[in-house]
Amino acid sequence: MFAIWICLAFFHPLIELLNPAYLLKLFHRWVLRVKGKYLDMTQYEAQILQMSPEANTSRVYCYYINIVLFTMFYSYIFPLGLLIGLAAICIHYFVEKVPPPCDFV
Repeated sequence: MFAIWICLAFFHPLIELLNPAYLLKLFHRWVLRVKGKYLDMTQYEAQILQMSPEANTSRVYCYYINIVLFTMFYSYIFPLGLLIGLAAICIHYFVEKVPPPCDFV
C-alpha cells in the first residue's frame, strides 16, 4: 500500500513536470535560436512554437479527488498516508502553478 501511495503522490507530478512534448518544443526553440531561423517563420508558426502546454482542469481535479479519497479510505490502516497525501497535493499544486524554469529559451 505504501508503494501505491508513493506512486500516486510523486509519479503524476513528475510526468507533468517532465512533459515530453513541451520539452521537445523547448528543444526546438533552442535549435531555432542557435541557427537563427526565427526570422524565416510566419506569425502563425511563431505563435504555435511559443505556446505553453494546455491546462486540463478536469484531469487536475480528478487527480486531487483521487488523492483525497485514497487518503480518506486508507489513512485508518496507514496513518502516515495523511502526510503523503498532503505532500502529494502540495507538490502537484506547485507543479501546476509555478511556471517551468526552462522559460529562458
